[in-house]
Amino acid sequence: MFWRYLIPGILWLILLIALSLAPGDEMPQHVVSLFAFDKLMHWFFYGMLTHLWLVGLKKQYVYSWLKRKALLVVVLGVIVLGIIIELIQGSVISGRYFEIWDILANIIGCLMGILLFRFIYGKESLV
Repeated sequence: MFWRYLIPGILWLILLIALSLAPGDEMPQHVVSLFAFDKLMHWFFYGMLTHLWLVGLKKQYVYSWLKRKALLVVVLGVIVLGIIIELIQGSVISGRYFEIWDILANIIGCLMGILLFRFIYGKESLV
């Protein structure tokens, strides 16, 4: 089953997109204070997104090419997603702004997700 292993990654992706595209001026104050460590939150959310998608794609057995190329697919997908979200925040979402530092924090989070995956499953699992 292809989708079975991707469900955690899909749910995390939905949460990340919902939080990222919520208008900044409409977010409850307790949520705003929760995100006071903005860049750390980017690291966490994008790190977990990368890790969950790597796990899902490496465990699925329907598409062997996707299993082999999981690292490349996930890294490119997560980085492109982060850039697109920043562009949308900068042009469409009220109370949100485009920040190049957020993109850098997303990339760092992506790398942290790879390290977490490697720590749990071993470096051979990425090959």
